[in-house]
Order: sequence, then structure tokens, then C-alpha cells
Amino acid sequence: MSRNQSNRRRFLKTVAAASVPFIIPRHVLAQDGNPGANDRIKIGIIGLGLRIRQLLNWPKEMYLQAVCDCNAPQIPSFLNWYKQAAPEAEKAAQYANYCQMLEEEKLDGVFVTTPTHVRARPALIALAAGIDVYAEKPFALTVQEGQLLVKAVRKYKRVFQVGTQARSLPINCWAVEQIHNGAIGTISKVEIPNFLSPRDYKTPETLKPPPAGLDWDLWTDQAPLRPCDPDLLGSTEAWGLYRDFDGGGSTWGMTGFGAHAFDQVQWALNKDKELPVELCTRETNNPRNRSPFYMKYADGTTVIMRAEGVGGPAFGGIFFGSKGKAEINRNQFRTNPAEIAAAMPEDLGPSESGHVKNWLDCVRSRKDPIATVEIAHYHTMLCHFGVIAREIKRKLKFDAASERFVDDEEANNHPSMIRPRRAGYELPNV
Repeated sequence: MSRNQSNRRRFLKTVAAASVPFIIPRHVLAQDGNPGANDRIKIGIIGLGLRIRQLLNWPKEMYLQAVCDCNAPQIPSFLNWYKQAAPEAEKAAQYANYCQMLEEEKLDGVFVTTPTHVRARPALIALAAGIDVYAEKPFALTVQEGQLLVKAVRKYKRVFQVGTQARSLPINCWAVEQIHNGAIGTISKVEIPNFLSPRDYKTPETLKPPPAGLDWDLWTDQAPLRPCDPDLLGSTEAWGLYRDFDGGGSTWGMTGFGAHAFDQVQWALNKDKELPVELCTRETNNPRNRSPFYMKYADGTTVIMRAEGVGGPAFGGIFFGSKGKAEINRNQFRTNPAEIAAAMPEDLGPSESGHVKNWLDCVRSRKDPIATVEIAHYHTMLCHFGVIAREIKRKLKFDAASERFVDDEEANNHPSMIRPRRAGYELPNV
């Protein structure tokens, strides 16, 4: 039984036993833009690529009201696919510009499944408009963007879920519970794989013709406007390789698998509200910018990136404790001694669809979701730290209270911390 089911049963028992009338909270009714318990949540989607198709597992919970993509052919392709599960898709309003959609449509929630460099601004505009947000990871291109998103979510009292779906996987939840209960004792070290840093983008000498229906200016968003390069479109293996558009978001990139791994590490270490206070590269002359590095927390716990070519769990880490060792990956838990993981219940499923369901439930209840904006901000900062450590090749001290490096303006002005934005795509004030 889920926690929500358990809470609901207790609530109904209380109501049945009550001898006096009770007041139904306003959030249970369809008032003030909050969807009622029997209503479908009115959603919009910004970015209609592959990822959103993997998230829409709850068509009976959601009503698709509007879609947005600056690449026009994506829109009919997506709607033709989704109308099989949700017939209202044929009537969904269609937009190229997310600002226009967020201004004109009265939405309860919006999925932001764009490339990373286009993620923070529409999310901030949605939050200010009173719209709840499900954002893919990494939820921010820079630390500055992350700070503003944290501030906006709390100021506007919105429900903001980030797509680090391991937080909703029963196997991972059970594994973390064992770690928190001391199954392997006090943890001194965690090892993670060697994730890729971003490259600097250079326009190719020969370019393909721009695709029909693509608004290249809108796609470029905050990044420097260069000649249209159709090879950047598509998956994270295209735009995700480059610093202009991500922090290393290719599959094995720092903000790709790395974002999941750092999130799993923070979670299992019970440090969702902490940040490392020291970081440093372990090689100063790595020719491929693949130097291992370490990060150290105030209590001495150290996260170490392994050398290039040394394997490890793509979506987690290897935890070294005083009473044993554990490896947590997506839907995987291995331990030494083996009997710790062997005690895992057999009925724990691998499905990640509960992550979106958790967001939808919280849109109704107005509670915080499993992967809050603060959790996302902190684990994304670890991704940025990895890039910064490799490129500023000295020991760095970090002050978590101010979220700045101590006496190091070069580090504080690194592009992973803050960068200029193109005119017309500035971040809104919060």
C-alpha cells in the first residue's frame, strides 16, 4: 500500500467516525485554478521530443490543453501519437512560442521537456503565472538559474517536480532505506563513474539546409545566435554535448547520467540539504578533460570520480561503509555482505511511471513532491562542481550558505555558475 493510499484510508475512517460536519479543504475542490479530486489536470507541454512521450503514462489524470514546440513538424507528429490515448489531443492549442502559451492558456501544470538551455526561463514564467511544473533534469543550465527556480517555487507556492525518477522507484527507495538504517555502517567514501564534461561548440564549416518549420531563434533561446545547425536538433547526443546548451548532458555526460548518479548519492548519504565544502581535480593535465576529481562534505565523507575506463553504476554509486559495501544503480542493489540486498522484497517493481503520478497527486494535494526544487538544485550543483573542478585545476572551498566559492572569483564566474544571456531571453525577476 502506498503512503497516499494509507493516508486516504485513515482519512475516510476518521470521516466515517465523525459525528459532526467537517469542512472540505478548498484544494480538494476545483476552485482558484486548483483541479478538483474528480477533475483531470489541465496540462501544457513545452518541448515535444522523445522524452515527453516517455512521461505521459497517466492520460486519465491529465487533460492535454496546449502544446508548444519551435520546430513546427514536431507538433502534428506528437498529437497524432498521443490522440490514441487522449482523444482531446486533436483539439489542443498549438504554439511555437512558450511565452504566448503560458500567457494565453489557463493551465494547472506544464511539462518542460526542452533542451537544457531552454528549461529555466519557461519554468520561471510558468511559476509566476501560478502554474505547477514538471521539469526534466538537469533542471537548470547554471547555478544562478537554479537559485532563481528555488526562490520562485517558494515565492509562488507552486508544485515543482524534477525528473530524477529513481526517487520513485521502489527498489531504489528500499535500498536507500537500508543505507539510512545503518546496514553498511558509517559511510566514508562513495565512488561514481567518470562522466563527460561539455565541449565548446564551433559552427561547422559546412552546414545542412535549415529544416522547414524550425524557428532557429527560438530554439537558440539564451545561447549565442549562430548559423542554424540542424545536427544540433534531436537527442542529448546532439545539443547535449556542448556547453552552450548543456553542462555535459549527453548520455554519459555530467548532467546526463551524472545528474541521476549525484542525486542518488545525495539521497543515500542523507545529504539532500548539504553540499560539499571542498573539491579538487586529481589530475591537472588530462588531455581529454576526463580527470577524476573528489568532493568532500563537512563531516569528511568524500565522493570520488573514478578514472576514465573504470566502470561503475551509471545511475548511482558505490558506497563504502564501516560494516560493508553497497552499490545502488537504477532498479539494482548489490551489497557485501550479500544478505543485506538478498532481504529485498520480491514484489518491488521497476516502473518509473509513479514519478509523474507523484507530481499529479501533489498538484491536487499542494504538498511537496518527491524530487523537490531544492533537491534538484543541490544535486545539479554537484554536476556543475565536477565541470568546474576539472577546468579550474586547484583545490576549491565552497560556502553552502552563500552558495559561492570562498575567495575565488574565477570559480564564481565560471560558466557553470553564471553566464550572460542573449537579449530578449533574459530571466524574469523573482
